Amino acid sequence: MRERQRRKCLGAIGLLVAMFTVMSGMMAWALDVSDIRPEWTEAGKKLALQRAQWPTKEKRVVVPAGWFTMGSDKKVDRKAYRPEMPQRQVFLDAFEIDAYEVTALEYLRFVVDTGRPPLPDWKFDGGNFQESMAHHPVMHVSWYEADAYCQWAYASQFWEIGHIRAGP
Repeated sequence: MRERQRRKCLGAIGLLVAMFTVMSGMMAWALDVSDIRPEWTEAGKKLALQRAQWPTKEKRVVVPAGWFTMGSDKKVDRKAYRPEMPQRQVFLDAFEIDAYEVTALEYLRFVVDTGRPPLPDWKFDGGNFQESMAHHPVMHVSWYEADAYCQWAYASQFWEIGHIRAGP
């Protein structure tokens, strides 16, 4: 009787190991996203260069200097993380910020200027976004891509100012 139970148990363990091995392989295959990144076609590159010239609806607003409450109050937000505390008043100098989110068109200018590949959801017209999405917020951008965009936009802003002041 014990031998029979032992065999059943070993059989079940063997089956679980086999299933785990198969599932691990399937998950590794399913998580491989390298093949979903679209690539530019020649026509797609040409279209991207044309679209990068389209006018954007950029608008900046000035946030006036003043005090604001930074951080979390543990009594109010029980799920607050330690670095968020204590809640305190902080003074900020005036600054400018974009009034709207970065659009697909604005991000396309960055992609074209830096030679990056198209985003995963840009699967139309050889690696482009749908034309109707040009002025919608850009999607599927990682933190690192967003950081690179911000650095590029910041540098581009000062190049444009210097170019305008210097004249043609």
